[in-house]
Amino acid sequence: MTTEERHEIRQLITDLLTASHAKTEAAQDNLEYKIDNIELILGEIKTQTTKTNGRVSVLELKDASHITNCPHAPKLNDRVRVLEDNQLSVKSVKTWVISSVGIASLIVGIIFIVFKMVTGL
Repeated sequence: MTTEERHEIRQLITDLLTASHAKTEAAQDNLEYKIDNIELILGEIKTQTTKTNGRVSVLELKDASHITNCPHAPKLNDRVRVLEDNQLSVKSVKTWVISSVGIASLIVGIIFIVFKMVTGL
């Protein structure tokens, strides 16, 4: 192998390593940029969470006994029961109509088949 060939091979290896190193640095820069963006977004989320936690702690100071001793609870329970009864009634009527139509269709079909068999048409 001549000196010129060695020099050419060294140059090819150097170029290859340089290109590989440049790609690695570009990928690292891109990764650092993405990590910075993620840290920025996490900082914004932390700020918003801190604001929300401040509001929640103010709400927690309120008296929560009203929830368990609500004066409107019996009225609401009665209304819910009425709504449940109405919904059950509507469902029952729909079921009855569908079953009635089905039974009537079956009876008409049987009569039609018997009529065909008797008349021979």
